[in-house]
Amino acid sequence: MVSLALLVLISGTCVAPSQTEPAVSYGHKEYIESKATGEKRQILVSMPDVPQGTKVPVLVVLDAEFTFQTATTLVRNLTGAGRLPAMAVVGVTNTNRGRDMNPGFQGEEFASGDAAARFLSYICDELMPYLEQKYPISKYRAFAGISNGGIFLTYAFAQRPEAFQAHIILSPGSGDEGMLPLFARSLARPGLGPHFLFLSNGDEEADIVLGATRLAKTIEDTAPPSVTYRYEYFPGETHMSVLTKSLDRALELLGQPDPVWPTGPAMYLTEAQRRERAWTRRFGPHYAAAFLTQQKAPPPVSVARPLLDCLAASGREGLPDFWSSVPEEYAPYFRIDPVDLNNLLAWLESQGRSEDAAALRKLPGFPANAKAEVLNNYGSEVDLKKGLAAHIVMDGGLRDLANSATQFKIQGAVPIADRNGKKDAAYSFDGKSNISVTGNAALQVAGSLTVSTWIRPRVPTAYAAWVSQPRSVGWGSKWRVGFGSSPNSQWGPTIMATRWFDYWKNGDELSAGKWVHIVAVFDQTLATLKLYRDGKLAKEFYGIAPWEPSTGPLLIGLQRDEGISYIGDVGEIRIYNRTLNAAEVSALYNLQ
Repeated sequence: MVSLALLVLISGTCVAPSQTEPAVSYGHKEYIESKATGEKRQILVSMPDVPQGTKVPVLVVLDAEFTFQTATTLVRNLTGAGRLPAMAVVGVTNTNRGRDMNPGFQGEEFASGDAAARFLSYICDELMPYLEQKYPISKYRAFAGISNGGIFLTYAFAQRPEAFQAHIILSPGSGDEGMLPLFARSLARPGLGPHFLFLSNGDEEADIVLGATRLAKTIEDTAPPSVTYRYEYFPGETHMSVLTKSLDRALELLGQPDPVWPTGPAMYLTEAQRRERAWTRRFGPHYAAAFLTQQKAPPPVSVARPLLDCLAASGREGLPDFWSSVPEEYAPYFRIDPVDLNNLLAWLESQGRSEDAAALRKLPGFPANAKAEVLNNYGSEVDLKKGLAAHIVMDGGLRDLANSATQFKIQGAVPIADRNGKKDAAYSFDGKSNISVTGNAALQVAGSLTVSTWIRPRVPTAYAAWVSQPRSVGWGSKWRVGFGSSPNSQWGPTIMATRWFDYWKNGDELSAGKWVHIVAVFDQTLATLKLYRDGKLAKEFYGIAPWEPSTGPLLIGLQRDEGISYIGDVGEIRIYNRTLNAAEVSALYNLQ
């Protein structure tokens, strides 16, 4: 077996920190008096910063003299990237690794009471209870070892598979061939619960490649369905370099999300939500909260669009199973809103699909009779008062004709003539000015929306918005309508959910110095977006992101996300808490 002395020497080489710069901390040392081994044993401990009361999984690594710093760095990097839950890392240092990590045999069985057995007892019966008593550590334990440590992990699983829920076996040597049948026997043991097994090697010495290959074949022939297993080979990596890549890969797989499903409710989940579901099953129920990536949970998707897609994929016969699975398995991820469902029924009726609408109404608990304050207009009638949340006019001063409680704060914007030449009926913005609109509760909802604006750009500016609404808390707009990254030929809305979602109209410039009527129709029921220019449809998008209610102000001439201001003029603004049809958009454009 290749000695690890050189690795320890390399990892211990460092430059002493200066007097003025604090040392980088990877954890701290502790000592345990082990009755099992009759020694004072050193451990290295790194605990993550998590909310009080949260218990975290633990990764135990052998040969901590050189593996602990690497393991801690990898865990922190993956946690910061949302690829792994916050995890404690505990390193077990050596006193005599050759003695402790190579088990002996008595005939065809492992020797009892030898150094390896005592070392395993120290880890399982002394170290783990000590950690659980002192630190907020959950019942999920992962165990990692390389080289002789990989041999010991094979032995540990063969002897006590229940002690850890994950074994990360890196570049194990061939060891004694008698270990493989004992390992296989443990792997096939009835009642073995969910387990994660990772095995790897690089371009290493012959005994290591042989050992890993034999163990891989044993696992492939024996592993039950409850075991998640992966073997990976890292070409070009030597025994001196394989640790970082193989451990990083193992941890990444340990935190991987649920797969993407082509049908059913799961197909609508974001990557973060699929990861959350996988972590909840693997690491514990507290991951069902939005704690997983230290980010705010994404807004729930309206169940209306998934129901419509279910009709397309499975017909009416598939609706009952789909409908029942949402509250049972996917409740946090979907919004079951009577307004959206009434909108869906109205759209189906408008398309001549009365039988589909009737099938929905028959679903248990379907709120078909709920009174919806506003229904999206999927017909051809024109009613420009229905669902009007804000109607901002600027004739001689700012007013909201839809809500007298609306308040305005003007910061540098200057009154000018509007598109019809009417004096003081629009406002000019110079790239530093804006108007903040507050006090209108009708703008705080999360459903469908239509934003109608008259604008006259003067200097198209990348990502400048002529109208926007920030989210209640945190960074990002609930929505904004303005220019894209190429402002001379790109414009449209942006939604901020867990990330930016841009919906640009490309190659249709908004000429500087000319008034233009822009309407964005966000349909949160059908998950579609329609962009209109001067009363005509310019582009349509499908599968748009949902948003949450926001108490943030309506901003004219500004988007807060990057602090970019609009240069140009803005006239009349109308915002509806519903979708407008094409006839209504045309009617708005033709109003004087």
